Amino acid sequence: MLVRPWPFFVAATLMPVFSLGQVPTDLEAQIDKIAVDWNRKSGPGGVIAVARDGKMIFSKSYGLADLDHSVKNTPDTVMDVGSVSKQFTAMAILLLEEDGKLKTSDEITKYVPEVPTFGRKITLDNLLHMNSGLRDYLNVWLIGGYDFIEKRTFDDMLRTLSRQQGLNADPGEEFNYCNSGYALMAVIIERVSGKPIHTFCKERIFEPLGMKNTYFASEGDLVQKDRAVSYVIGADGKWRMLWSRLGTTGDGGLHTTVADLLLWHENFYDNKLGQGKPDLITKALSLTKLNNGQESPYAYGYFLDEIGGNKRVQHGGNWLGYNAATARFPDHHLSIFALGNAGDNKAQSIADEIARFVLQVPKGETLKEIEVPAADLEKYVGTYRVGSGIVLDVTLEGGRLMVQATGQAKFPVFPMSATRFFWKVVKAEIEFKADGSSATLFQNGQEIVFNRSQPFTPSPELVKDLPGTYESVEAETSLTIYKVDGMLYAVSERDSEAVPVTLSSSDRATIQGLGADLMKDATGKVRGFLLDFGRAKGIRFVKAKSSVVPEPPEDKAKAAEGK
Repeated sequence: MLVRPWPFFVAATLMPVFSLGQVPTDLEAQIDKIAVDWNRKSGPGGVIAVARDGKMIFSKSYGLADLDHSVKNTPDTVMDVGSVSKQFTAMAILLLEEDGKLKTSDEITKYVPEVPTFGRKITLDNLLHMNSGLRDYLNVWLIGGYDFIEKRTFDDMLRTLSRQQGLNADPGEEFNYCNSGYALMAVIIERVSGKPIHTFCKERIFEPLGMKNTYFASEGDLVQKDRAVSYVIGADGKWRMLWSRLGTTGDGGLHTTVADLLLWHENFYDNKLGQGKPDLITKALSLTKLNNGQESPYAYGYFLDEIGGNKRVQHGGNWLGYNAATARFPDHHLSIFALGNAGDNKAQSIADEIARFVLQVPKGETLKEIEVPAADLEKYVGTYRVGSGIVLDVTLEGGRLMVQATGQAKFPVFPMSATRFFWKVVKAEIEFKADGSSATLFQNGQEIVFNRSQPFTPSPELVKDLPGTYESVEAETSLTIYKVDGMLYAVSERDSEAVPVTLSSSDRATIQGLGADLMKDATGKVRGFLLDFGRAKGIRFVKAKSSVVPEPPEDKAKAAEGK
């Protein structure tokens, strides 16, 4: 089972931007310091640009675009910008609405009847604002063992969504970042306009704005002119190319340059698209309210937030080894772009730090990590709960505390005292009681107390009952659970690697860090489980009727013994 963490990003007291027309004399030197990790002579890097009043005041490339041929990145290098694509897909929908061919208030069943809504009303607006409740099709594919090398298309995406048997949440109930909605938008654009998204956007967005080096890649494995290669660093310290044959776009797939992105940003000050009305821009930047009346942070392909009191319109993107961050500060007519091919997810932090420097925003207090002996951390290991809701699983791995929240990936926390720890991937802290009886999460001005669950020893009957083969119609895969020397392990249909299975209660298991709620029949026998993986919650696995207690194949037993 392939599980990859999905990154978070957060933002930072108000001081004035540099005066009109004035550029900090040390801008290049400061940005070089900020982008030091990209400035490699023999490795990948990226492209960074800063624009003020529609003009580039800084544009510079770092590292290599192609390691095989020692081709350097240049300011004109084309990068895959991942989820930055979503704002263009949303604009295409708004142009079709302006044409009178659809309404964002329409229910999705009007255009994509293949997608079940389970009696709920899901609108295009729900998809665009990411509160539809739909599961993320990419996460479902990851659960099924898809590695993105096998070619998959929009039809495959529709088939996967059509097989789902539930939602993450009711429509409008919660914001949940989801790629499914924007991939469906691409399908809807083609069905309504008669043109695939790459053609529609070329004719209606890219060409009118003069974006000559921007396109949606209709086939993921096609050779593209002047495009940087995507890289990640392997466990052996060597650079590896990453490539995909994924054919879905709309949620991703946009290739562009920093110069073209500036043309796009400038259109938000003086609209040239569609009928040229400012109403198009106003709607693109409008937010919505959730069912509880709270405002959602996501507009039409944008996060609206601020840095140091400076309003920001921004979005990032991560795909394979590509990572991107784009930000526009409308009150200062300022744009910042960071597009990378180094697989290090540094683009967002680079763009944020550049923004703080240019806007003269104080960094604030820097959290300092201290050393705490591993023996002193063991008392915090366990499962912490808030009622029947969120669960925090705390483990000790390689001398480092790891925390995994329900439906999220596992991340390390770093000690700032003997009892208080902080995350580096998100602005949050956690403080344990000295005896480990509870933990308090501090995030977004809130304090949430988690009480520690009592240590759980599963009954022999449960350990005996759990092994078997479990099949998922939704993820189109199966998972077999084995018992080896009293320990439980799982092997997926598409992956020969055995992963540990632990039981934290009589009703909950953890499979390779993913939470699973056990489903039982009237007699208490395990008949399946509901697996959570980030943006896809409650994926159903049912024990095969013919399932017998399996004996692990010799190679898988050996793999398990080594864990």
